[in-house]
Amino acid sequence: MRQYAALVIGIGAALLCARLGTWQLSRLEERRSLNRTIETRLGLPPLQFDSLPAGSADALTYRKVTLAGRADYAREVVVVGRSMGGVPGVHVVTPVITEGGAVLVERLWVRSPDAATVDLATTRGDSFLSIEGVFMPPGLPRPTSQDGWPILVASINAEILTDRFPYPLYSLSVRGTSGQVPVPLPDLTEGSHRSYAVQWFAFAAIALVGSGILVFRERQPSIADHHTAVDQ
Repeated sequence: MRQYAALVIGIGAALLCARLGTWQLSRLEERRSLNRTIETRLGLPPLQFDSLPAGSADALTYRKVTLAGRADYAREVVVVGRSMGGVPGVHVVTPVITEGGAVLVERLWVRSPDAATVDLATTRGDSFLSIEGVFMPPGLPRPTSQDGWPILVASINAEILTDRFPYPLYSLSVRGTSGQVPVPLPDLTEGSHRSYAVQWFAFAAIALVGSGILVFRERQPSIADHHTAVDQ
């Protein structure tokens, strides 16, 4: 029975690898579905922030939107660790107060050697801003810097940030698509899921074939001994 241990282990490893490959294929399909949704919504006419349709904010993600209002430069947010083309930088996020409420607007990408520090005074313009942009889904609810302004974050999540502001924030942020160096929109690629799936399926095949070879080699002496005993 010991001679089949390698085969049992190989089959188990192959099943695990095949499961991981299948999971990567499901992730690939999810990515494709999201890309189709983004493409469809970006192709729709822009919305006016002060007259948004009723319903769930989730249905508005990746929709184009225009808004105009007062920029609250005193309460800006900086998204750290955001490179562009391999250059480290940050996203500068400014609350814009409109007749329909306040919304966090990712105004621009700024180069930053440590991907955290930025002189916000050099990025500011008029106190009244007209924005063309795209609604973005909330980021992960990660911790933020504790005191003072600007608030440093790893991703934008209005629900996490709203307690830091003297006014309520709209649940979705807006990524500006015009200006000095706008923050790029999501890259509509399929990612690495397909190549990862191929790798996992290859590992599964290697595990099966390898364990089969080991069992075959272990059985060879016993087969030879059997023939010797018969000849005697």
